[in-house]
Amino acid sequence: MLKYFKKAAKQEAKLPHIIMHSYGGSKEITQALLKLESLPIYFSLSLKRTEELCQIIPIERLLLETDSPYQLDRQLVQNAGEFHNEKFEC
Repeated sequence: MLKYFKKAAKQEAKLPHIIMHSYGGSKEITQALLKLESLPIYFSLSLKRTEELCQIIPIERLLLETDSPYQLDRQLVQNAGEFHNEKFEC
């Protein structure tokens, strides 16, 4: 996947926005994807790595979804803004 995105980032054509739905990739892959600045990649996170990935993904690249309310971790949602030194009420 990363190989494909690197190739796409080199193209001059305007690319569509990319959503990584229920993303749970490694910290290393995530950092590599974020370095592809010409690709507008947004991340909707799975629960398995949410806290770790929220520390490296810019808040403007996070996509909050409501399609899995049974996965909701209320404490994590209440503290979500603290990952980027921004507090907000949920």
